[in-house]
Amino acid sequence: MDAIQAIIDDGTPVVYYSASAHDVMLSKKESKMSNNHVVMDDKTLYITIKAQLEKADAEIAVQNWEAANKLIKQALDELGDRYYCLEVEDDTGLKLIAADNQEKGGRPDNAAHVRRSMLAERLEMLRSKIK
Repeated sequence: MDAIQAIIDDGTPVVYYSASAHDVMLSKKESKMSNNHVVMDDKTLYITIKAQLEKADAEIAVQNWEAANKLIKQALDELGDRYYCLEVEDDTGLKLIAADNQEKGGRPDNAAHVRRSMLAERLEMLRSKIK
């Protein structure tokens, strides 16, 4: 995850966190400030997490399981529970526990595939919440 330092319109220094620099060009209307860190709106968060998922897919494609798992875990942490809405039943937490067990059991490939699938599900839930 990249951290980009910037100064917003009123001269306040902030730190943007994003998968890539082009994802973080936020206006003050699109974000909230918290201890000079940007809290992204749902649409910007969706774009950022989608970019992280694409990076993880590239690592999966070359079977770099450690990097893929790390990227996906970071994306899941950044997404947090912001994807959640009451209308959708969410069983992704249990599957993520299974992925942790797969990784501990020496199957980082299985863990990456399960985590990737759960991140994609949560990302889709966030997308449907934005509509």
